[in-house]
Amino acid sequence: MKEIGARISVIIPTLNEANGVAHVIREVRRALPCSEIIVVDGDSSDGTPDIAKREGAKLITVTKRGYGAAIKEGIRKSSGEFLLIVDGDGTYDLSNLEELVKCADQNTVVVGCRFHSKPAGMGFVNFVGNFLLSLLFRVLWFVPIKDSQSGLKLFPKKLGLTLSQDGMEISTEILVNAKRNFLRIKEVQIPSYRKRLGGSSKLNPLRDGVRIALFVLKQRLTR
Repeated sequence: MKEIGARISVIIPTLNEANGVAHVIREVRRALPCSEIIVVDGDSSDGTPDIAKREGAKLITVTKRGYGAAIKEGIRKSSGEFLLIVDGDGTYDLSNLEELVKCADQNTVVVGCRFHSKPAGMGFVNFVGNFLLSLLFRVLWFVPIKDSQSGLKLFPKKLGLTLSQDGMEISTEILVNAKRNFLRIKEVQIPSYRKRLGGSSKLNPLRDGVRIALFVLKQRLTR
């Protein structure tokens, strides 16, 4: 476990997550003490960068907004052989992170699944939207996945370097590119998906949901 942890770069995209980022960094460090922890901050105004530095994370500040843009910049600046992405709002319970890491290899994408029960940190609209997007992905790409939109994913860096999307579509692009490169997609249930530790969600359910659905359809039809 220690050897694998040392080969992992953990990328935490943030925008005004002062209430949650320290908690996330500490959870990661408890599970993966040898990992590289990178906070990619979108120019927060609430002190998030200072907290990240105080917790010992490597801080990268980006001016280009977008969930995917932040993740891609973190990938470019990472040194690990494997990449773990996780949100900085404290919603993901990382207490079984070691279980995800045990599945890590160069031919596998590991997804932290939130849907073994009704997630406490997800409203009804997001719950339905995630269900429908995962269903769409299952039908079009023949992958029996329950939570395609999970923000907790572990994958080899070679896959991360193929990503191009700047928005929320990047979560699905990871899976699409995995399929195209003949990588396995494995889901591991996380203990819980909690209410966020302050701040506000950056997800617009209607706008981002439509963009993700169109992305899935376009990618399936064009290649």
